[in-house]
Amino acid sequence: MKTHGKKYRAAAEKVTAPAYAPKAALELVKSAAFAKFDESVEVAVRLGVDPRHADQVVRGTVVLPAGTGKSVRVLVIAVGEKAKEAEAAGADFVGQEYIQKVKDGWTDFDVMIATPDQMGQVGQLGRVLGPRGLMPNPKAGTVTFDVGRAVKESKAGKIEFRVDKAGNVQAAIGKVSFGVDALESNFPPSWIRSSAPSRPRRRASTFAPSPCPARWAPACGSTPPPTGNPTMKRAEKEQLVAELQQKIVGADGVIYTDFTGLNVKSMTELRRRFRKAGVEYVVIKNTLALRAVQAAGLAGQTLKGPTGVVVAKDPIAAAKLLSDFAKEHDARPTVKGGLYEGAVIDEAMVKKLASLPTRDEALSILVGTFNSVLMMFALALEAKKTQLEESTT
Repeated sequence: MKTHGKKYRAAAEKVTAPAYAPKAALELVKSAAFAKFDESVEVAVRLGVDPRHADQVVRGTVVLPAGTGKSVRVLVIAVGEKAKEAEAAGADFVGQEYIQKVKDGWTDFDVMIATPDQMGQVGQLGRVLGPRGLMPNPKAGTVTFDVGRAVKESKAGKIEFRVDKAGNVQAAIGKVSFGVDALESNFPPSWIRSSAPSRPRRRASTFAPSPCPARWAPACGSTPPPTGNPTMKRAEKEQLVAELQQKIVGADGVIYTDFTGLNVKSMTELRRRFRKAGVEYVVIKNTLALRAVQAAGLAGQTLKGPTGVVVAKDPIAAAKLLSDFAKEHDARPTVKGGLYEGAVIDEAMVKKLASLPTRDEALSILVGTFNSVLMMFALALEAKKTQLEESTT
């Protein structure tokens, strides 16, 4: 039977409580470290989300106040003034010529930053950079024209976080050699506050951060979840309600959907189709959706379960899009009801809307009919003209 070494066991014996206050936990981490190298200190945050659902995927970036303790090598793919800006900011490698070098297998850097105009060529490096996690990404702030800021943030200790399959986020927050104050500045709740805007709003999560030296995480204790309500602040709610109200006022129809059962890929495809059709799709808490509808002077409906609000200037086209998408995805999302020209409609009425011609289709039919009538009228006039000419001769 495999057993741990004496140094590990000695470190584990120092963990005498199931949970510690943040500062005490960090002091324990420093006192229990035993490796000959400068160990990394990692924090794991249990979010209580299900990342299989699109609205519960948590990802983002944060610049740690005290840095990560690592020397970061930054490669910037840019030309002209942007290349000079990157060099002035402290980038280690700058230039378009590095694209071919990376194609040949060179990856001696930690972060790649590219300007949007260079992504056409950088995209060819996906096979090399993708598996290593080095591919520039707009969501991570590494595809930007503000290369100077991106370089400085990367050098200063910018980290990227993303929820894993188990609903946890894990990231290094420094080294054991850091002072307790420095580690504490990188530690939740400051780190959690930075990630809060990326947290799904409809899911009440339990944040339970746990600081551990990476080598002996099983022996590490945890800190208790922070007290207080982790949900949105009132100002954020009011802003969401105001934004949705404005969209509803400028639309002719609203459809409430339940997207339960759709995975991330399906939700992304649904949003893409809505964007292409010029339709807004907003995932929002039921009470906030009701407030936005009522603030727009319309009748509200009682909603249950997860809700995605479809806001469209042409509700018939939106209903058709939903119907077609549901046929391809096991009748998901389902329709709860909605509003059409200010009147409350149910699921059956939304289905009837989907069977009607859209505004563009109706206009085409009308134009075609009008042209047909004009043609018949013109032919009749031509026949009458010919008849008059024959009678006068």
